[in-house]
Amino acid sequence: MILNFLNELQNLINDLREKNSFDEFKDGLEKLKHISSHLIEAESHHKREEDVLFPRIAKYGITEPVEIMKLDHIEYRERKKKLYDIATNNKKYSFEEFKKNVIEIGEYLVRELQSHIFKEDNILYQIALQTLNEKDWEEVKKECDKIGYCCFTPSDRLEEGK
Repeated sequence: MILNFLNELQNLINDLREKNSFDEFKDGLEKLKHISSHLIEAESHHKREEDVLFPRIAKYGITEPVEIMKLDHIEYRERKKKLYDIATNNKKYSFEEFKKNVIEIGEYLVRELQSHIFKEDNILYQIALQTLNEKDWEEVKKECDKIGYCCFTPSDRLEEGK
């Protein structure tokens, strides 16, 4: 889901490049608000990693990938909030300033979050799968369920009506 939002954001940025006013970008502005709010909601994904998965992995002495990911999250958090602020408070900006900021922040988020997700899938989660035992995974699942999910919920949580 996050990758889908990033693809939508890239398409929106491409469209924004061709616009010269808020009137021309009217439909895009609503999409930008929608996308940026979902990127903010994805914060629960980072929280689950930081509060649940990272400490478990670090317990086994694996700290470097965890520390790198934490630092990434800090930077992404700031930029996602800034994009959301620009989208929802766009009247504070001239169109040129708005356009420049959205393109700059949006392209950063698309590029860096796609790279981050790749590193999660191919490094961090692979380490977790090789390191954590069944009991660890049961505890991870329980704690993640308590934190909650964002724009998507695992199917077993939907079936339980939670």
